[in-house]
Amino acid sequence: MSQGVPKSDLSATPALCRLAMTARRFLVADGGSSAIEYAILTFIAIAIVAAVGELGGGVQALYLKVVAAFP
Repeated sequence: MSQGVPKSDLSATPALCRLAMTARRFLVADGGSSAIEYAILTFIAIAIVAAVGELGGGVQALYLKVVAAFP
C-alpha cells in the first residue's frame, strides 16, 4: 500500500476497521428508511432530554427538603 494505514496495522485492529466501515456506510446511506430512522432517533433524544429535565427538577426539590430539615 502506498497510502493510508499499512495492512499490518489494519489486521491488528479489526474492530476499528469494522467500526470505520460501518460509520462510512451509515453516513453514505440516503434512502428513505434512513430518514425515518433519523426521525425516530431524534424523537428518542428529545424524550430523554425531557425526562432528565423533569427528573432533575424533582431531585433538586427533594434535595432542598432534606437540606431544610437539618438546622
